Amino acid sequence: MAAPVLIARYPPMTDLPLHEMVVGLLRHLNDPEYAPRGLYVLNLGHPNQLFHLLSYVLSLLVPVDWACKIVVAVSVFAVPVAALRLAAHLRVSSWTPLLVAPVALGWLFSWGLAANILGLAILLAALPLVDKLDEAPDTRHCLQASGAVVVLYFAHELMMFVFLGALLLFQIGYPLRLRQVVLRSLPVILGVAMALLQLAYQRKLMTPTLDAIPTTFFPVWDKIKEMPSAIFKGSETFLDYCLFSFSALAFLLLLIHRVTVWRSLDQSEETLGTLQRIGTLRYELLAGVCFLLYLVAPASWNGATYVHHRFLAPAFVLGMLSVGSRGSHDQQVSKLIPLLASVSVPGMLFSVWPTFVESHRGYTELDAILPLIERQSAVLHFDGTIDTDLRHTRFNFVAAGARAVTVRGGRLHLSLTDSTVSAIRMAPQYRWDEPALRLLANRGNTVPSHDMTRFRYVLANSHSVGSLMMLEYFFSPEARLVAHSGQWLLFESTLPVVPITAPNVKLPRPRGTTVGERFNQLQEAEGRKRTGTAAP
Repeated sequence: MAAPVLIARYPPMTDLPLHEMVVGLLRHLNDPEYAPRGLYVLNLGHPNQLFHLLSYVLSLLVPVDWACKIVVAVSVFAVPVAALRLAAHLRVSSWTPLLVAPVALGWLFSWGLAANILGLAILLAALPLVDKLDEAPDTRHCLQASGAVVVLYFAHELMMFVFLGALLLFQIGYPLRLRQVVLRSLPVILGVAMALLQLAYQRKLMTPTLDAIPTTFFPVWDKIKEMPSAIFKGSETFLDYCLFSFSALAFLLLLIHRVTVWRSLDQSEETLGTLQRIGTLRYELLAGVCFLLYLVAPASWNGATYVHHRFLAPAFVLGMLSVGSRGSHDQQVSKLIPLLASVSVPGMLFSVWPTFVESHRGYTELDAILPLIERQSAVLHFDGTIDTDLRHTRFNFVAAGARAVTVRGGRLHLSLTDSTVSAIRMAPQYRWDEPALRLLANRGNTVPSHDMTRFRYVLANSHSVGSLMMLEYFFSPEARLVAHSGQWLLFESTLPVVPITAPNVKLPRPRGTTVGERFNQLQEAEGRKRTGTAAP
């Protein structure tokens, strides 16, 4: 599963170019040919930065894009390996991790949530530490669990909260002795304290762009219906449902088998109290809590998007591992699980392979025109391929324009440098909040007569030849076509362009026509032409 990440020119991960841009900015922070000094500033110490820092260290040895690809590949590889560690801890068949391995190339991968994949792998590897702390609550085990909390905080904060949930849930059934309770609770207190302090500190880092993202909730029924794509998300929805149905069947068979052999494997449970019985189901409970959070959590909150989706991956992995029959030498299990597992990974690779092919072609075409961009330029990326509802898209190139900054320096109209947790941020005095807010709402709000005085280049893309021709119409005469490579067009402004360190300005009034308005005018002209009412 990790091999295609390295084989393809660029993996089909929507947001990965944005993360690569952060790594590129870190790598060239003091390079005056990359960006003017002071345009970007360090912002270390926040959650979700481990991927950027690991990639930065690797970028000292290999190019930035390869550094990011290597860390992604290792993260994808680490998910089933960490699941194997947890399966061994739970005395579950060592074939079971292959049933959950596809999640590493699923929804999290498709959206380019590299930090989330890394955090999931670390979470699965760290969960046995919770059991060790509960069974032997001493200083050593408390420090180990606390260290896992810190690592998860920097890997992915939401995965840290799943780990904190395990620290609380897994205490059920143990005696309430003060010293032991304190030792078990200290890692929880540490994690909550870090999260609250960061939440308070980040308020002064919030930008108008982040504040403009509202808190939203998706209906529960919609979340249930989109579960197959929220776990797998390959090249076709049909394949997502096939993989989901297969996983559901595997889960059901494992659950039936677990219930059937429960008594024979856990006879000692008959003498346990109620809380102790609940404690034996601790991993099942944790999986259930994660799934409940998927159903009730907001879709966007505090500037973060697709929040609820991220609980589904740990729910899926923990649920599948926890129902695997305890006792890896059971004859029926040893026959059943390898048969089921032998289909899961090949099925996922078959599902995602077309997206790797598309990504390889698209980014290879993009590579051909990036050298034509003058260094230290402001670039506006206009993606003409995405659906209006991003929930229903497969892999897309909506963030691919960030590669222009990684390769040539300068700035992008909208990037992770606005994020409060990014390892590197745009200095506040140099932010261009006006175009960022306007284009966040709708890319059709682009005003060429104004924006081409701010951005020297427009990097546009579309799969349709007709759309590419329209894009050339939309941006003229304010920009001229410089290059065409496959689905990519590069336009250069024909207007005087301000420096990339120019201050933010308001949209002039009256403003010029937007790209959306030019599209509507073109549609109306075509309509008149079809009805024979066009002017001579």
